Amino acid sequence: MKEKLKEAKSVPIFTCSFVEEALNLARKSSPSQGFQAVVTDSRKVKPGSLFVALKGEKFDGHDFIAIALKQGATGVICRKDFAIEIAKGIHAYLVQDPLIAYRQLALMWRRQFSIPVLAVGGSVGKTTTKELLASLLQGKWPKILKTQGSQNGFIGIPMTLLELRAEHQAAVVEIGIDEVGAMEQHLPIVAPTAGLLTAIGPEHLEKLRDLKTVASEEALLLSYIAKEGGTVAVNLDDPWIKRSLPHLPPERVVSFSLD
Repeated sequence: MKEKLKEAKSVPIFTCSFVEEALNLARKSSPSQGFQAVVTDSRKVKPGSLFVALKGEKFDGHDFIAIALKQGATGVICRKDFAIEIAKGIHAYLVQDPLIAYRQLALMWRRQFSIPVLAVGGSVGKTTTKELLASLLQGKWPKILKTQGSQNGFIGIPMTLLELRAEHQAAVVEIGIDEVGAMEQHLPIVAPTAGLLTAIGPEHLEKLRDLKTVASEEALLLSYIAKEGGTVAVNLDDPWIKRSLPHLPPERVVSFSLD
C-alpha cells in the first residue's frame, strides 16, 4: 500500500522530537531496525540511510527522494509542502527547512560524545592546519574524525559531525564563515573543547565587509571556547588575533609566535 508523504508525521522545525526519534533509530544495530547513516547525496545512499533533501544552487534533493528510497533509504527529511508517493513504513519527517533540521540533528548527535573536539578557524590555511593537527594528535588518539577536504560550512560541518562513532577518540573540525553571524551559528553545533585561528585576512568581503568585521566574527571562536572552559591557541604574530588576548582568561590560553 502507498501513502502520500504529506500524510506522514509533520513535525515543526523548531522542536526536537523528530531528532530524538531519529537518534534512537540511529542507535539501532541493523539496517532493518533503523538508520545507519545520514546522507544528503542520493548516490551515497545505502540500506538503512536517512536521506536529507537539501536544496542547493544547482540541485534540489527533493528531486532525488524517489531514487534514495529505491536504493534503500528508510527515512527522509524534506519540506513539509512537498508531496510524493512513498511506501508505508518509511520514516518521513516533514519540516519547514531541511537544512535547519539537518543541523539540529548534527547538534543532538554531537552531544552524544564527550571527546576532545578541536575547532580550526581563520581566513587562510584552515584545511592544511586541520590536517597537521589531526596527524599530530593521532600519536595520542589513533581514532580521530576530521573534516573531509574543506567541507567547513553550513552543510559540511553537520556532515562531519554526523560521522562521529563510538570508536572516535577525538575530532578536528574546520569552521569556515562567509557572512556575519555564521560563526555564531556553527559553534553550538560543533561545541569545541579547544581551538585556534590561523590568521585574519580579507575573506568574503562581499558580506563580511572589512577586516575589522572578519576579525570580530572569527574571534567568536576563541571567546566561545574559553567561556565554555576549553583551551585556545592564540597566534601572537597576527595583530588582529592578538587583539583578542586581553579578553580571554589567561588560564584558558596558550600562545605561539615565530618572533
